[in-house]
Amino acid sequence: MNHLNLNAPSPLDVTKAWIHTTFKHQRQLYCCRFSPDGRHVFAGTQDGKILRWSLVSPPEPPKPEAKPKADKGAKKTT
Repeated sequence: MNHLNLNAPSPLDVTKAWIHTTFKHQRQLYCCRFSPDGRHVFAGTQDGKILRWSLVSPPEPPKPEAKPKADKGAKKTT
């Protein structure tokens, strides 16, 4: 008797397979869709939850500006 393992991604369902390998999600996913802007992927899970993963890196915090240094030959003014 053949058994269908719903937890394993189907080779034809590349989105589920991608989520399982990229995000290491181990539970059963019923459906997966990308957001229209391509910034997120959503998945419906076995326990009725909707999961969302960001596909864009969070913006890096701004770097502090370096304190300007005076030129060695500059003269101090008062």
